[in-house]
Amino acid sequence: MTRTDNTMSGHAGAVLQAGYIGNLQVHLANPARAALRVPRQLLPLPVVMLDREPELHELKSLCAPGGFARVVVSGRPGVGKRSLLAKLQREHVFTDGVLTVDLGGTAVPEELLVASVLCDLMRSLGVPDDRYPARAAAVISLWHEVTAPLDLGVLVLNVPLALAGVLERLLPASESGALLVTSPSVLDMPGFTGLELDGLPHEAARDLLHHAAGRPAIALDSAYDAVVKAVGGHPLCVWLAGDVLRRGKDPASIEALVPRSLRTAEETMNSIITTTIIDLGNGHDRTVLDTAAFLHGQIQHPATVAELTGYSVEQAEDGFTVLCDRNLADMRGGGYVIRAEATGVLEHMVPVGEQDRIRAAHCDYLTSCGGYLNGLYKPHRWIIGEKVRAGREHMPAGFGRFCTCEGEHDPETGCHKKRPGLDWMAGQTPNMIRAYMWLFRQQRYLEAGELLEAWALHYIHAGDSGTAEWMPLVLGLVPKLADLPDRMPWFRQVVQLSFIYFCAGDAANALLWTQTACEAAPTLPDPQALPTAYQHMTVALLMNGEQEAAVAAGHRALAAERERPDRESATRSLVLTCRRLARACYETQHVPGRGAEAVELLSEAKAKAVDPDDKARVTMELADALASQGQIAQALKVALPALVHAEESGNSADWTAQGNRRIARILYRRAAQLHTDPNSRDALSTARILRAIADEG
Repeated sequence: MTRTDNTMSGHAGAVLQAGYIGNLQVHLANPARAALRVPRQLLPLPVVMLDREPELHELKSLCAPGGFARVVVSGRPGVGKRSLLAKLQREHVFTDGVLTVDLGGTAVPEELLVASVLCDLMRSLGVPDDRYPARAAAVISLWHEVTAPLDLGVLVLNVPLALAGVLERLLPASESGALLVTSPSVLDMPGFTGLELDGLPHEAARDLLHHAAGRPAIALDSAYDAVVKAVGGHPLCVWLAGDVLRRGKDPASIEALVPRSLRTAEETMNSIITTTIIDLGNGHDRTVLDTAAFLHGQIQHPATVAELTGYSVEQAEDGFTVLCDRNLADMRGGGYVIRAEATGVLEHMVPVGEQDRIRAAHCDYLTSCGGYLNGLYKPHRWIIGEKVRAGREHMPAGFGRFCTCEGEHDPETGCHKKRPGLDWMAGQTPNMIRAYMWLFRQQRYLEAGELLEAWALHYIHAGDSGTAEWMPLVLGLVPKLADLPDRMPWFRQVVQLSFIYFCAGDAANALLWTQTACEAAPTLPDPQALPTAYQHMTVALLMNGEQEAAVAAGHRALAAERERPDRESATRSLVLTCRRLARACYETQHVPGRGAEAVELLSEAKAKAVDPDDKARVTMELADALASQGQIAQALKVALPALVHAEESGNSADWTAQGNRRIARILYRRAAQLHTDPNSRDALSTARILRAIADEG
């Protein structure tokens, strides 16, 4: 460098001047970037902005300049995901624009989906069509080339769990900007930050309810609090509840929204929507396909809609054509996915009275399907109404289409595997709940009870979440059935409720409802009522630590079984009674003779058992009882065939695991007896078997 004087522009002074210039690089504006549009595909602001300041602040910090943010905003429908992003778009500016794509209802292969979405996004940026390559991989490369210099916000809405894998390929190559995703599910994606939205805080939810319904009178203030609590602060639920309350602010209308047993926010939302449609529709006609879609679920088959509505298949297909023409339905696998905005736009109108006929037909359909599956899984279950009992005999029309079995099976008797039936019930449960709510509001309590009895099969297999959903439905129905002349429907629900509390681990309430059943059972005409009530009492007392009282209740149940006039045809009930009394005896082995009594009872149950599930359970319980009495050889002889019964039961994975554990315990006891000679052939053989079972997990 050399020193010289600067004489430019009248400025004098010493400056530094380069004595040699090497490689010269000139940075000009990217002509491709200059030619692009700056799209502003902003989400509309909601009517009322929710109080999401903490979440908004976190989003703004993630999208701070100088980096590229990857964020998944998850939460249930209606919780405010779009509202949050709409507000972010107004408060954080992406220099080169905002792009939005909605993946809801998409039904194309992932590769085609990625290429199609990226081409649409690039069109929004102004990339000419003649630049798009034919191959999907090349489209992704072009997307990276176009977006590399941009500060871009890309919003991907309604991403289901099944499409989470496409997000990586939708990422722009930008060094600044954001990919913001909304999803009903939590997407655990590497490199993405998760932001899960829940219900609003109580005060914020109250403010939203006041905005929708108006400020309540002082007398109704606590009732408004109850509404907010019932829906868990869920914003859409609160808003819909406010819409109902705005039309009639009397306490009765509020009480209708908040039943005696609090339901989950989703159930309450379904209830409010249904109430609004039926009770507040002011007589407006609904459309046939809208009604069927509301009743039957998301995916519609024209033949199913025709069956439920009485319309011809051609009329149903014409209706779907209208939907598709208006971009309100997408075809998928021979059926159609009805979008939420389809409500009220179809041209085939149905009078209000016809809606009731359609809904009633759909309720019968679900009850029949549940009854049929009960026949497959629980052929000896007695606590059911006539419709469920009749459903066992014949497969409902069209039910086979929901079967996902592999291989051949008899369409008259159903699947050769049972699991697909449970999967179908799980998928149809939201529709069942809507059907139940409609029956309940129509005061058709007997039909509502039978629908719940048909669906008990699903809830028994659904674990803790199923129990939590099942309980409020039955709790709400029991007082409605109590005043009917026929007491058996009420009794069946009371027994079902005690079983639900068993599943929930609530010993006190299980005992309370079982006592109610025992008090009523002697006055009922059904001979099954008394032994069933005392079977449940035996289990409830054991749960509460009252072993001696449980033994007495078990003996009362067994005596009722032996005295009933139809005892020859009620062997399954006798098996269950013997098992429950044996359990009480097993837990009181310290009393002389109780262990031997348990073995005697289970031996009788084993001889009577016909159902493979019962055989598997009884043989394993008998093996335990024999082993506890020191009869190890006999226990092994009984326990090993339990695996054969388990395979026959249709629940082989679960029962085989239980059988292996029981056999392992028995073999361990045998090994302990032989420990005086650890090198004996029996001891070494037993050790090898134990290791093999341990290796199988």
